[in-house]
Amino acid sequence: MKLKYLVMVAGMFLGINTYSQDIVSVIKDFYKNADMNCYINKAQKRMMEEYKLLAQWDSIYGVHYPPPEIDLHQSIIVPVLNVQFLNMENYNYSDDIYDYIAIDSVWVFSFVCVDKKIKEYAAVNFPAPSGSYYEINNLPKAFRKKSNLIMIKNLINRHKPELILRCAKLAGGIGGKKACDDGYMYIKGDKIYKFVMYDGKSYELNEFFRKGPRTDSIYDYLNLDNIRLYLCKSYIPLIYRKDERDSRRTGNAPENEKMICP
Repeated sequence: MKLKYLVMVAGMFLGINTYSQDIVSVIKDFYKNADMNCYINKAQKRMMEEYKLLAQWDSIYGVHYPPPEIDLHQSIIVPVLNVQFLNMENYNYSDDIYDYIAIDSVWVFSFVCVDKKIKEYAAVNFPAPSGSYYEINNLPKAFRKKSNLIMIKNLINRHKPELILRCAKLAGGIGGKKACDDGYMYIKGDKIYKFVMYDGKSYELNEFFRKGPRTDSIYDYLNLDNIRLYLCKSYIPLIYRKDERDSRRTGNAPENEKMICP
């Protein structure tokens, strides 16, 4: 393993999972066989295309977007595999949530840039409602310590993940000092765990959905109706948006938007 790929071991399953928890084996195999250089190239290219679009907006709206100073090929990076939840309108708490997981073919890999002490300073190709790359130094000081980029070191040191996953729709928050989350999950053995940002704890994914933390936190929205409504969508990359919508129903991405390496 090269130093630049800091954690985890380092073919295609992109449809609805029918293997229950065997999806974990499918994800591991996909990750192990991924052409990481190809995904790095695609992420770097998408980042620069997005910046060009934002730079055009500078002249229209007068908002300055600093150019990215990130070269993924020269950085120590932590790959994060993006997943999504499909057909959630059919989900019930008694179901196995693993049956609804698929790899996100539009985003596939995000990359967190870290220094030798695993301190994060940037993230590239992160699904988000506005902009998919972030540099901590470009964030307002008040937000730097609360940035959802600062949890990788915590996650790695505490839980020793085999593979880090992320679902963007499980990121965000709703009011209250604890109402912030980053959407990170991870694999250990044959289980997927949801890493909860504000308490540093982990919950097996079925446990998280059925009875995860729900006090003064993002998880207040995890009632069944909101799960079905909220997790049925995924983010559209900024460079592909044709109107004001920033997301669409999962499983309906056009082929030209998919970031799949051979």
